[in-house]
Amino acid sequence: MTLELPKYLLKRGSNYAVRFTVPQEYQTAFGRKEVVRSLGTSDLYEALGKRDAVLKQIEGELKGRLEGRPTKAMVKPEKLEGTTVRVTVHRWLSQADGINNKTRQRYRQHLEAFEAFAGDIEVSEINRALALRFMDHLKSTPSERTGEKLSECSLQSYQSCLASYWRVLDHWGMVDSDARNPFSSLLRRLAGQRKQKDPRSKNLRPVTREEAEALLAHIEGNDRLKYQREMYVIVRLLWVTACRLNELCSRSLGDIDDRGDHIRINIPQSKTDAGKRVVMVVGQGDCELLRDAVRRAETDQPSCLRTAVQNSATVAAG
Repeated sequence: MTLELPKYLLKRGSNYAVRFTVPQEYQTAFGRKEVVRSLGTSDLYEALGKRDAVLKQIEGELKGRLEGRPTKAMVKPEKLEGTTVRVTVHRWLSQADGINNKTRQRYRQHLEAFEAFAGDIEVSEINRALALRFMDHLKSTPSERTGEKLSECSLQSYQSCLASYWRVLDHWGMVDSDARNPFSSLLRRLAGQRKQKDPRSKNLRPVTREEAEALLAHIEGNDRLKYQREMYVIVRLLWVTACRLNELCSRSLGDIDDRGDHIRINIPQSKTDAGKRVVMVVGQGDCELLRDAVRRAETDQPSCLRTAVQNSATVAAG
């Protein structure tokens, strides 16, 4: 048996909210068919106690708008701080100390692209129609870096960034708290629309043993390579540890612990907690190779140079 919620109540996330249906003859003047307003509680009895008062408040705002009287929703706050896209973006990113610099730079690029499309408008002018036009613009505009259309992953990144930006504006009280986030579900398929495949999807495969051995043999026999030893060590360690390239390139002598019968490589930093781990090198030949690399190192600096990695990738591509 399914129990229905009391009239005018609905669940929004973990909290309850009220739904007020605007009479049809007033929908044009009010700009929407219904108003959904959070009650700020997950307790049903508390929500019931607040319901009638909030409904009367919404009804009063509707009547005030029809009569031309200023209501709470219509009074614009004083511009103590700028409310344009450019100013609010700068304010948000300067306060967002919980994201790393790489993510911050990506967000800044996304938001600058939105500003270039929409202009430095007031944030109150942002709506669903503008958001949809911007997404259509992204889908049809080639990337400046590759010259190809943006991938599904890139489009998702734009949508996620802009949706977060709107939630920040909502938190600051700069946009209508009753309005739906205009950047949510921009990429959702329409009813009856067929799912489209990303033409840029890659078919990756593992490197074969023969290919890895050929690369190692090429590096070992080419004395003209500036970082020959480092390149050889990197390729061998990639093969036996299954580590990411940047995980090996970022290691220093302090991260390498020689236990005699095996060597431990400590990886203390990673994007996820699961990536923070200790990797074991147990093969006798691999251990001797790593010991030789440690002996050659003069300072406690990253032992595998990025330049060597780039040279190694060039050799592999050739």
